[in-house]
Amino acid sequence: MAVQLGAHAIVPELFGVADEVICLRTPSSLSVVGEWYSQYGRTSDDEVLELLHRAAGAELLRRAAADLSGPPPGSS
Repeated sequence: MAVQLGAHAIVPELFGVADEVICLRTPSSLSVVGEWYSQYGRTSDDEVLELLHRAAGAELLRRAAADLSGPPPGSS
């Protein structure tokens, strides 16, 4: 998991749910994420759904490609 910004007290908890955690900034007092960005626009529900569908489609394509490639020759 890679994030640009995370609460100092919360980031260590991510190690329990992710293989790797990269967080560029962990301020000790973080109340509003938008304060840390010069441009922090709202993302609509439709945009989020579109991105999730795209990511799910990309993952399915990766899995299908891995299934089609199969094991390397002579590995059985």
